[in-house]
Amino acid sequence: MEIRELSISEVEDALLLIKEVFLDTEAKECTPGGVGVFLDSLKGSDFIAMIREEQYILAGTFDEEDRLAGVLGARGGFLALLFVRVDHMGRGYGKRLYRFYEDRILSGEVTCSKISTNSSLGAVSFYEKMGFCITGEQKMIHGIPFVPMEKGFSHEDKFGIVKT
Repeated sequence: MEIRELSISEVEDALLLIKEVFLDTEAKECTPGGVGVFLDSLKGSDFIAMIREEQYILAGTFDEEDRLAGVLGARGGFLALLFVRVDHMGRGYGKRLYRFYEDRILSGEVTCSKISTNSSLGAVSFYEKMGFCITGEQKMIHGIPFVPMEKGFSHEDKFGIVKT
């Protein structure tokens, strides 16, 4: 199983996977307007611009047949997207994608002291297993329900002093 940052040429495939999984799993929790808002937010040109400006990590994991199985999108300490093909759920793809991103933070490649995410209702238990805590009540913005969650980190500097 390979995990890596996706190239510009792979962005459209990643967005297609996100759309398919969203429609299969999360759209039923949203209002009809919320579904439209989410789908409208997935513009390839926007993702490409953010990746080129090095403001956004778009990573993918691939299955045994070298098929894109999951996608993670993050900007700094905000985990914006984590989607795994429905037929690949429960097989560790999401966990490995998350750990790929977390390793970037722990290595100092991404600078932040915590990760925040707006979890879909169905993903709260996954994030709790990854060490996240719920930080507020369930909310709905633009017809999309979510639960705000965070995970904090401590980093040691070169002198062994822990910084949070």
